[in-house]
Amino acid sequence: EMELRGGEIWYSYRMDSGEKMWQPWFNMLHLRGMETDGFWGLSPISAHRKTIGHQLSIREHGAKFFENGARPLGWLEHPETLGDIALQRLRTDWQQTHGGLANAHKIAILEQGLKYHAEGITMVDAQYIESQQFGIADIARIYNVPPHKIQDLTRSTNNNIEWQGLEWLIDTLGPWFTCWEEELTASVLSDRE
Repeated sequence: EMELRGGEIWYSYRMDSGEKMWQPWFNMLHLRGMETDGFWGLSPISAHRKTIGHQLSIREHGAKFFENGARPLGWLEHPETLGDIALQRLRTDWQQTHGGLANAHKIAILEQGLKYHAEGITMVDAQYIESQQFGIADIARIYNVPPHKIQDLTRSTNNNIEWQGLEWLIDTLGPWFTCWEEELTASVLSDRE
């Protein structure tokens, strides 16, 4: 926590005992990242809350979507109308025989004119899968991390990975090194040093 006192910045911190202590700016090492006003820094997570929230929403949707085969991959058609008891027995038997991962890809035996209709992957499903990939890269962009550093090698070659590594050093790590150097110079070293 920071506050202005008499035109100077003061920082608070907590001792092991839980007591809150205050120190003036010249006794603290403050490494600033993104800023909105040139002074008060934002964490990357705070600045990109919507991006991260969107990605978490997509994951939650996906978990519910695929949970226990929530979306049927097909349906059964009977030539006649089934009564409640027969319908419940058919549903229970089908679920016990074909439900869950352990029963995936078992051969179905259909009786009494029952027909199975398969459903393929829809454009919505394909877009969901694509959005998962986009979300990971989007979050990596928050920290200016190249795709190969998060094991996304979909568009990488041996040649461009070397250049991406060099760009990461220059464009991501270089500014942080400069920030650290300038803050250490200003906060730790005296004018004479």
